[in-house]
Amino acid sequence: MPSVNPLPSPVTLGVIANPVSARDIRRVVAHAGNLQVTERVNIVLRLLQGARAAGVTHALLMPDRGGIRALLERHLGRQHAHRHEGADDQRLPAIEFLDFDPTSTVDDTYAATRLMLQRGIGAIVVLGGDGTHRAVVRELVAAGSRVPLAGLSTGTNNAFPEMREPTITGMAAALVAAGRVDAALALAPNKLVEVNITSARGRQCRDIAIVDAVVTHDRTVGARALWKPQSLAAAYLAYAEPGAIGLSSIGGLLQPVGRHER
Repeated sequence: MPSVNPLPSPVTLGVIANPVSARDIRRVVAHAGNLQVTERVNIVLRLLQGARAAGVTHALLMPDRGGIRALLERHLGRQHAHRHEGADDQRLPAIEFLDFDPTSTVDDTYAATRLMLQRGIGAIVVLGGDGTHRAVVRELVAAGSRVPLAGLSTGTNNAFPEMREPTITGMAAALVAAGRVDAALALAPNKLVEVNITSARGRQCRDIAIVDAVVTHDRTVGARALWKPQSLAAAYLAYAEPGAIGLSSIGGLLQPVGRHER
């Protein structure tokens, strides 16, 4: 039986919830759904309750301008009032929003990840699509960090984050963060694609992709998604599963490659 680390105190979990995932042009051209802010807040509350039950004492959350923070603080205010009335409700860990001004861009995710690493979080739970998860992984890779990540899909056509129950996800992340489950048993590695582009002027641009890196003929980014097949020129895939949705499934039809295959 692998050894299990002792339970540290306090146990801190990071939560990055993107308030604007699932907002691209696929709402118009493909009948894609739209996850409301209230449901995102419910997901956060459920995962935090699960995390608290499994030993998390503190949670660091990314601030936002999309309504998640406002609704959470309203809920916490009601909870505080109930405690003053004599109710004993300790179902949530102590919640702290990171101290920076959100811009409603991917820079918020970058900044939140960096600050969470500085604060010594034991794990990060991400609510978002493939793009949000890629942004978190990008910062983890840049920092050389091995902090584990648990993903909850709240985007569109997601291939990287799987559909999971938030309460169970919070409990699982908490057990790993607290050292109550051996990492060798609980964690699974994921692959990534390293992207290195050299411009005509010799400028180097380096990035990563966690599902696919795509070359397109489109020159505009306003749609925030590829929806015209003729605009696709090439795709470089970290994995390709036929049952996935999105561009990676094209590779899955041609030559399936599993998420954990080398």
